[in-house]
Amino acid sequence: MSALDISGKRMPFHQGRKGFLTSTSRQVTAILETSVTLQSLTDGELAETVRHATMLQAERRVATTDMDPLLRVTMAAVCEAARRVLGFTLHPNQVEAALDMTSRCVVEMPTGEGKTLSAVLTAVWLGLGGEGVHILTFNDYLADRDFRWMGPICRLLGRSTGCVTGAGSPLQRQEAYRADVVWLTAREAGFDHLRDGLALSPELLVQRPFHAAIVDEADSLLIDEARIPMVLAGGLEGEAESVALICQAVANLSGETDLLMDRNEQQVTLSDVGIGKMERLLDVENLYDGKAADLLARVHAALTARFLVRLDSEYIIRDGRILLVDPHTGRIAANRHWPVLLQEALEVKEGLAVGRNGRILGTVTTQHFLNLYPHLSGMTGTARTSAGEF
Repeated sequence: MSALDISGKRMPFHQGRKGFLTSTSRQVTAILETSVTLQSLTDGELAETVRHATMLQAERRVATTDMDPLLRVTMAAVCEAARRVLGFTLHPNQVEAALDMTSRCVVEMPTGEGKTLSAVLTAVWLGLGGEGVHILTFNDYLADRDFRWMGPICRLLGRSTGCVTGAGSPLQRQEAYRADVVWLTAREAGFDHLRDGLALSPELLVQRPFHAAIVDEADSLLIDEARIPMVLAGGLEGEAESVALICQAVANLSGETDLLMDRNEQQVTLSDVGIGKMERLLDVENLYDGKAADLLARVHAALTARFLVRLDSEYIIRDGRILLVDPHTGRIAANRHWPVLLQEALEVKEGLAVGRNGRILGTVTTQHFLNLYPHLSGMTGTARTSAGEF
């Protein structure tokens, strides 16, 4: 396990117990030893321990040091709750990772080292103030899985939990965001943020002010998808660049020099060479200027349509219309459709009649959205190789 500080200054990686900083080593030992002493408590007494820590954290009657007693007791309680709920005894490297994430680090933990549990330790500590902690997973399935798997640990300690997926209604989302620990994807959080920006009254807001986020698969989200915008589009007529013109420009790009694909080939973006080429083809001075948000969103939709979304796998054409295919059943997904910009790009790609243009109602890149969280940390299996980019 190793860690990289992303709070604005660099710190060295430290590998495993051999590389512990002295204070970290003492903290890990103290937390694990304290967790053993908590085994004699009832569930109610264990929850009361965390509730008392919450009160002290709010009043901050105990001084913060590298051996913070509130941090020690809180994480020890989470370790004991995990033992009771899941039958797992946390290892030193999991506790070390949690401590690093409380200090705004990205930690490197290979598959199987238990980063999901480490995130819970960090989340319970960061959420003592009741401001809410978001654990950002790779997809809805993992968000729901981790919520069901790890949620009972938090609830045993008196911490409320929530889960936000694409299937949730505004009321369900609003309730979930009120929880102390929330599992969801960055995409869901980002689009809810954009929709809240259009709310006409405070009662319609689903999110609370952002406090802390723990990013799973941090290299994918913080690096691969950092510049890809999340776009909220409406069905109104707009004056954005012609879809056909943008798609024609994208067709002139070379996959070898102009494009960057993420590790799972689920996102595509422009390389520096590709950015220059698109700016020349579209006659725009700076594609990433905030004034070109509409155009940039349409470029990314055209890239996705041409290089990622596959005919007869993810969609079919029937009666001159594009219909989505459910990836789980292989059947037509009734009453579902692509986002308006991707829909238009696919229609151009397939030579179909293009529906009316959508107006961009809100947009934010993944990078700028995540910077809205005052506390940001993450986990990945490949942090060391991406240290410079982080």
